Amino acid sequence: MNRIKLVAILAVFGIGMFVLMSSIYTVSEVEQAIITQFGKPVGAPVTTAGLKLKVPFIQDVNLIDKRVVGTFEIEKLRIASLALHCRIHG
Repeated sequence: MNRIKLVAILAVFGIGMFVLMSSIYTVSEVEQAIITQFGKPVGAPVTTAGLKLKVPFIQDVNLIDKRVVGTFEIEKLRIASLALHCRIHG
């Protein structure tokens, strides 16, 4: 009977650790995360670095490099300033 209890306790502990590890993710300094739930974004993008939590098995983490996002933003600003320049001087 003691052996069965030990196996049951170890199984519950193993499953609990698996669920805990599935709910933890990290975001580095050069990344931001977008959390999706069933394929749709939920909440605001996570832009701060560190250890974060999510709902296991339901939510997915999509990591995006901030340097790429920054490049797109700079390009948008460049296009907007060119358009403004053309309106003023055009």
